[in-house]
Amino acid sequence: MKLLEHKFDEIIKNFKSRLNLKASYSILGSALFETPILLLGNNWGGDENQESQIHMPLVSDILTEPNNPTYSGYIKFFTEIFNGDKGKVIQFLNIIVYTNSNFVRTPNENTKYAELLKKGKALSEEFLLEIIEAVNPSIIICFGNSDDSATSTILKILDENNEIPFWKLNPDKVVKTRNKWNTYQFKIESNSKCYHIYSFPHSSRYNSWKEEISKNGNFKSLQKQIKSVFN
Repeated sequence: MKLLEHKFDEIIKNFKSRLNLKASYSILGSALFETPILLLGNNWGGDENQESQIHMPLVSDILTEPNNPTYSGYIKFFTEIFNGDKGKVIQFLNIIVYTNSNFVRTPNENTKYAELLKKGKALSEEFLLEIIEAVNPSIIICFGNSDDSATSTILKILDENNEIPFWKLNPDKVVKTRNKWNTYQFKIESNSKCYHIYSFPHSSRYNSWKEEISKNGNFKSLQKQIKSVFN
């Protein structure tokens, strides 16, 4: 594994210089390196006044904060992917790159922080594309599929000429559930690269949607894709 620490330093320096907001931010929740799988959430939680990230993480945040509701949801989801084998989950989380579609930190996503989140999201998109290019994934897993979610962001930056909301596109497969915990599967061609994109609801609500989602076709397709690149 070749760590791309210089690339991380470049991204965080450029992001900081252009932020022009009184806000805390984080760029990555893992080390930066080339790997087949990128995990993407919505935005970082925490107080916007807390210390911003300055160094590249060497261990995945998900493993260091397993009781965080978002991270707990990831762990439960991937434990299901690996049929209950938590040892494989730990190995897996150490060989994927994890970030969010919005680098700024807010305690929540309510209207009090709407303007901050909007500005942070717009600026983060450019740098997220740089991360994708550095990671060079074939699979992107998005947790969060609302209007301003990871899914919305990833499809926008990989298909910038398409202004149709992602839920109105024709995905390879959409699974609708009685609780509206929909999942989506897309195949996107961008700059001669093919991305398999899987979209699931926010991981912090995993206990609410696991029975609806974890056995459907998109879940099984992702499970097969992961096992094809992770042995």
